[in-house]
Amino acid sequence: MKPIQIGVVMGSSSDWDTMQHAVQILEQFGIEHEARVVSAHRMPDDMFAYAQSAAGRASRPSSRGPAAPPTCPA
Repeated sequence: MKPIQIGVVMGSSSDWDTMQHAVQILEQFGIEHEARVVSAHRMPDDMFAYAQSAAGRASRPSSRGPAAPPTCPA
């Protein structure tokens, strides 16, 4: 398994309707990725844990859904 290159983070599962298109493009280009629902508002500790663990998964860039503001680390 190749290391994750992109993390797609959504604030709620309802964001999937929009974010699934980003995931489809990543798949078309063969880019390893992960997609997670992690609300910065409802689950701030989980959001920080996700961001901190991203380095261990070799995840660099991220694509955030509307509920994950750019001020959240990723």
